[in-house]
Amino acid sequence: ELRFAFVREHQGQFSVSRMCRLLAVSCSGFYAWRSRPESRRVLEDRALLAHIEAIHHESREAYGAVKTEQQQRRSTQRQGRFRNRSVAFII
Repeated sequence: ELRFAFVREHQGQFSVSRMCRLLAVSCSGFYAWRSRPESRRVLEDRALLAHIEAIHHESREAYGAVKTEQQQRRSTQRQGRFRNRSVAFII
């Protein structure tokens, strides 16, 4: 959750309870989120992003999103077309 990440990043500057109230999230939800392990989807997306960045780097950063996606499709890591596209546009 993006709002929880914001709270974590600014913990040293502002109180957790105040940020949670302003962002309309519960403090208990924040503390539960902080101690929860990352989901399988997040871990897979991180690995996919690393693979896409490697493709981009190997092309000497000449490939844009379209060619990077095409190269990703040719690789052994198969993903849905929209998942590839959403992660590929990050680079």
